[in-house]
Amino acid sequence: MTLSQKAHSGAADLGAMAALVNAFPEHNLHVVDLPYRLCSWGLDEPNNAGLWTNEAGELRGWAVMQTPFWCIDIVMHPDDEAEYPRLLAWVEQRAAALRCTTYGRPLWFVNVLARQQNLQRGLEAAGFAPQTHVPVNPLSSVV
Repeated sequence: MTLSQKAHSGAADLGAMAALVNAFPEHNLHVVDLPYRLCSWGLDEPNNAGLWTNEAGELRGWAVMQTPFWCIDIVMHPDDEAEYPRLLAWVEQRAAALRCTTYGRPLWFVNVLARQQNLQRGLEAAGFAPQTHVPVNPLSSVV
């Protein structure tokens, strides 16, 4: 099944976005903090979110460029994981559009669960690099 992308229409979509996460909590890292993430000021710009629906108009996946956190939230119905490349192509386009703005970031992070192998492979194919070698809570100094 091929999904269609649609624009984020603001608050009207948030319930469906949360419902998709809550339907598959074992596939989503951000369940407990989802209300916080869905009210971030990154969503003040509707173009920072992309939604993917099936032929019946049901939400099957979404991505949000979380500009305050330098990260990207990605949610996909487990039956539609073959659509990750299309979702990640949107992420790349949106990151490029943000690059020269106040909200552009030199890099973006995507948090994934160890069991999300399809997403990990898709991210690596899209140019993301695993950060498993970085120590937890690394500190840095500016001199």
